[in-house]
Amino acid sequence: SSMPGAGTITGCRSTRLSNSSEASTSKRSASCHASSILNSGGCGVVISLRVPALQMRRKVMIDSERLALQAGKCLPGLFAMVSFFFGVALANPTFDDDYDAKSWAEIEVTLPPAPQEKNLLSFAVGAVRDTRFMIDKTSLSIGVDGVVRYTLVIVGSGGARNVSYEGLRCETRERRYYAFGHADGTWGKARSNKWLPIRGGTNNPHVELHGAYLCDLGVPLFTTDVILRRIRERTQVDYDK
Repeated sequence: SSMPGAGTITGCRSTRLSNSSEASTSKRSASCHASSILNSGGCGVVISLRVPALQMRRKVMIDSERLALQAGKCLPGLFAMVSFFFGVALANPTFDDDYDAKSWAEIEVTLPPAPQEKNLLSFAVGAVRDTRFMIDKTSLSIGVDGVVRYTLVIVGSGGARNVSYEGLRCETRERRYYAFGHADGTWGKARSNKWLPIRGGTNNPHVELHGAYLCDLGVPLFTTDVILRRIRERTQVDYDK
């Protein structure tokens, strides 16, 4: 068999030596055809020779050295080829790069019905006890865009009531308003549609929603049922029933 860059014997025939002194010892020799092939990046070398079998090993060793020198001449071309493909790889982003480069897009949002008292679930916010923070269970959703949406109802100690339909992004720690609820059960569109960073301490309802109830490690919890169960488990305040 043949192997690139190695000497190969392709055919041998036995002959009786003509020298009478050598003939008396009945020594035989073989005349063989040896070839060595090197082919890399379009650089090919073929060396053929016919030598006595007794000298074959030495000849192949010599030819191997010549092949190594010839291969050295081909290295610059090989390096150029590798550099070319490396440059092409850098110029063409991978699938992951394409995926990461795609800009995030929010889905179309439909406002839910006005919240009803029977559907409100209280959640604790830091050490605050004179204000009630509640989520409308029926409004809670997790969008394919990764946004958790919900109706938030805040009732102050004096009875003032604030209703807002909101979205929260776990990944970027941002939130936004979609609409504010009126006393008659209708919605008024929020003036700003900007996503705002969630900042502040544990007495901020959005900080608590992001850190304690809706998200884990920058992603929403698996389902809305898991979120509601977590709110029930982690909320133990005097006004909660």
